[in-house]
Amino acid sequence: MSRHSQASVRTPVESQMRCETAEIQRLYTRTYLKWYGSRIIIFGLLLLKWVAMLLLAALSLGILAGSVLLAIYAIYSAIGVVCRCQLNEGFIVLIALILLPIIILLTTLCVNNSCEKYKQAEEDGMAVKDL
Repeated sequence: MSRHSQASVRTPVESQMRCETAEIQRLYTRTYLKWYGSRIIIFGLLLLKWVAMLLLAALSLGILAGSVLLAIYAIYSAIGVVCRCQLNEGFIVLIALILLPIIILLTTLCVNNSCEKYKQAEEDGMAVKDL
């Protein structure tokens, strides 16, 4: 008998063990892929959530800053129309110095009020925490 014919002859027990070994290897490979795949998906979702939150924060800050600049321009223009004179650029700084602390205080009060209402709703059981 040649060497090739000896290698191809297997007993039923050897064939069954070989199938079981291949099945175990497939199971390990599948488990390995599921474990790392789930970690990659979780990381991707958290990264996407973080990017979305960062984008929303930037947009809200941009809208707030734009509204402040628009309010300063509106006040500057209104004073110029009412007084019927050409105002100096120093008035813009003066308006900003008066307007910005008011807006900051109002924003802080609104945020604190919202946080207190959320804590109260959470204690009453009306708000559900996200994990």
